[in-house]
Amino acid sequence: MNKVVSGSDCELHEFLVAAMGIWNGPGASSDRFAVSLGFNGLNAFHSRRRCLMEALDLGEGLGEEDFALAVRLASIAVSDDYYGAASEWSNVTRFSTEDATSLLAILQTMTSLPAYELHGNDGCVGERSA
Repeated sequence: MNKVVSGSDCELHEFLVAAMGIWNGPGASSDRFAVSLGFNGLNAFHSRRRCLMEALDLGEGLGEEDFALAVRLASIAVSDDYYGAASEWSNVTRFSTEDATSLLAILQTMTSLPAYELHGNDGCVGERSA
């Protein structure tokens, strides 16, 4: 089962979409950085990031590997001032730095859980699949 973070009222979904969007900012990655993340280069990195964002926008589930990658990219976006927004987080998203840190911690915990779904219509209530 895919890991799903979806729903228009789901704060985790909105946060993950915002974090993935930060990568379009002024601290654009380099080929070297993309390779250090396990990609074949910058084009491959941005192509995969766009696919992840599209899946999130459509409310589709992310497989375990894609979900872990999205959370890893969100982690960098929240914590790094060059590649991400770090100290400017509340200026470029609707989330305070404190909220972003808390939401990121929840997502990081989810990467270690077996298939887990979040349904935004119920205020982000998580349900483990059987």
